[in-house]
Order: sequence, then C-alpha cells, then structure tokens
Amino acid sequence: MFRSESRSSTWGSCSDISTEPQRLEIMNTVHNTLLNPYASQMVHQHLAMIHTRGRRSRVLDVGAGTGSWACDVADKNPFCDVIAVDNDWSKFAGRASLHGNVDFATLGGYRSVPGAHRQTSALRSHGQPAALVCLTIQDTRHGALTPDLIHVKTLLLEMPDYPTLLQRLAILLRRGGLLVVIESEPMFIPRCGGESSQALSIWNACVRDAYCARGVDVTLPRSLSACLSASGVFIHPAYTQEVGIPTAGYIRSASSALAKAGRLHYSVIEANLRYLLPTVLAHGYSRAEIMRLMADVLNELTHPSSTHHQRLYAVYVRKA
Repeated sequence: MFRSESRSSTWGSCSDISTEPQRLEIMNTVHNTLLNPYASQMVHQHLAMIHTRGRRSRVLDVGAGTGSWACDVADKNPFCDVIAVDNDWSKFAGRASLHGNVDFATLGGYRSVPGAHRQTSALRSHGQPAALVCLTIQDTRHGALTPDLIHVKTLLLEMPDYPTLLQRLAILLRRGGLLVVIESEPMFIPRCGGESSQALSIWNACVRDAYCARGVDVTLPRSLSACLSASGVFIHPAYTQEVGIPTAGYIRSASSALAKAGRLHYSVIEANLRYLLPTVLAHGYSRAEIMRLMADVLNELTHPSSTHHQRLYAVYVRKA
C-alpha cells in the first residue's frame, strides 16, 4: 500500500515554500480569489456606513498572522483604526500601513513585532488560550475597545474550544457590528460525491483524531453558522459562503477564480501537509508509516487529474 518516503510528488515538486509566512500569504491569496468580491464588499460597505455617520470605525483582526489583511483594510479605509492581535508574530510579513492606522498587539507574552509600523503594549495571557484574552484588550488611543468589525481567520487548528472564542468575541463586538469568520477544513475530499482512496481516508482520519485529542473539532467550519446562531446575539440568517478549494494545479474550469485557486493551492499542498505533521505525530503514530502515508496522499492530490478539494467557509453575521 505504501511507497518509500518522498519529499516531493511523483508529478514533480509542487512546493518551493520555505517559510511559514510564505505559505500563509499564498493561502490568503487563495481565499481572497474564491471569496471576493463579496467578502471585501461586505467589509468596506460596513465601514463606509460608519464613516458617513461622522466617526472613525474600529476593527479587530484576531489571529492576524502575516498582518496582510489588517494592513489591506487600513490602507483602503483611512478613517478606520485597526488592531491586529496574535500570540506569535514570527509570521509577520513586515508590512507597514499607509496611513499609520494599524496597531499590533501581542498576546501570550512580551514579544516585539518585527518591522511593524506601530505596536500596542503587549498583553499577558496568564495561561489562557491567547485569543480568548481579547476581552481584556485596551485600545491605547481610544480607551476600551468596542470593535465595529471583528475578523477571525484560520484559527481553528490553534484554538481548542473554538465556540467559546466566538461567544467572547460576540460580547466584545459593538451592537450592529459585523463578525466575519473564515475557516477551512484540513481534510481533502473528492468532488462530485466520489469515494476517497484508502490512503486519503486514513490520512483524514489521522488528522481528525490527532486534533480531536487536542480539543479541536476539525469539522466545525461546516457548522459555523449554527454555532453563531446558538450564541443568541446575532441577526439571522447569517450569510455563508461555502467553496471547494481545488488541489489540481492544472484544473480546467469555466471559472477563472477556481483555476487560479487550484494553481496556487497546488503550490502549497506539501507545505500544508507538513504543517499538520507535528500534531499528527504527537498523537503517537509511527513516523515512518505517517511519512509514507503522506507521500502517497501528496502524489494523489497533486496528480494532474485530481478532483479533490478542501472546503472553505466564510460566515458574515451582524450583532443585534
């Protein structure tokens, strides 16, 4: 069943990704390609509505990662004040905002933000999951932070008890504010209801079980809307986007967005699999067997005729 361990696909190297910021930037482009223009329109129209009332808007970006989303929003909205929070700024892209309207807050300890335009005082988490400390954040320029918009993206694998995070952010959000949550499932599935191969089924099960042992439900993205509805503070129905991210680098599709996303996703599949590897191995699986399994999965996903995809979900909901 297994082949010998291989670092790259039989179909040629599909990954020249050498750093985590590079992987995250490409995945950010993939998400933007599939979710825009709706995603960006929702954000900018909401902020513009606030600006027409004669006040500045406030945005909280939770788990900012490379900082690209925060800087993009700040650059396009000069009357918006953005706070980007994370507990690890090693992935920061070193970008500065055009208007000086982005602050970077570090959670979980005192760390510098390399290359940041400006940084708020670092906050200690006192052992709590980093993003859950958001309720203690004080905007150093405006007093207590009550965001008009909260953006959460790709925190699922880092955040045990993800629903609790959403509940606390719901409390923090201003009435009438917009919450945007974007998450993808780490499993790969065949399109059109086909059956997964044995290797891919085993890999998906290993990932699911390994993260479950850490308190992370990797299937949660598909029920995000229901999770937010259960909080009882949002206006429903929420608007939800569900998109399949293709794995084939040579996809022929009537949609140019799908074709572009497939090419970009293809380039980071190996890096994405390796990102999951430490958690999978920590669950007690044999390293040799997992590496052989991953090589099989990589070859299958990067085959030119692959029809597999990952599910991407985006939920937009307003607070009552």
